[in-house]
Amino acid sequence: MAEEKHGKTLFVRNIPYSATNESLEKVFSDIGPIKSCFVVKDKDSGKCRGFGYVKFTLLEDAEKAHNTVKKIEGRNVHIVYANKKEKKKRFGHPQGVESEQKDGDITQEIKQEKNQQTKKQKKGPVPVKGQKQAPNPLNEGKRARLIIRNLSFRCTKEELIKTFGNYGDVVDVHIPKKESGKRLGFGFVQFKNRTQAGMAVKEVNGRDISGRVVAVDWALPKDKFEAKLA
Repeated sequence: MAEEKHGKTLFVRNIPYSATNESLEKVFSDIGPIKSCFVVKDKDSGKCRGFGYVKFTLLEDAEKAHNTVKKIEGRNVHIVYANKKEKKKRFGHPQGVESEQKDGDITQEIKQEKNQQTKKQKKGPVPVKGQKQAPNPLNEGKRARLIIRNLSFRCTKEELIKTFGNYGDVVDVHIPKKESGKRLGFGFVQFKNRTQAGMAVKEVNGRDISGRVVAVDWALPKDKFEAKLA
């Protein structure tokens, strides 16, 4: 697989000192769904230091933002592709941003999903000593959960069920939203088993749903997913 010349994360310089995470996100979310977006803050005053980072879901959206966004709140900005090693060396961990925020809303949603599944597992039957425990269907369900990125804000649960239902039994669909009700540009689909989910990844990834080409992958990180299968 060929290496990308650059990533999906942009380093935005010369942004207004009055800028916030929310105002920066508002500018770039019009271009496409973003994984994370934040301004780097002064550790003493808590105010923006004049630069920030935006990480897009899709490479083409990052490229579009790089080429088209010239001003923010009337101020000329300079946008470059972020270099991870350079970023760490020059700035370290950005002030005002917890380490768990690096992967943005998607990571948080996956953690919440994991916590919910763990709670459900604890409510399951207690195995009797000496009795062979049957496979837990909840464990199977966790492995059969997919994340759909670059999801159109117009897409409904019904449309996801219709699309993914062609490849197996869809047992749950979740489209996360902010407190304001605005969608985040991604969703989750859970199948009855891994075989069905794997078929959906193969067939739906790269397809158009509600006017946008979606990226479909396992909700668990690939290395963890493969480790669970070992």
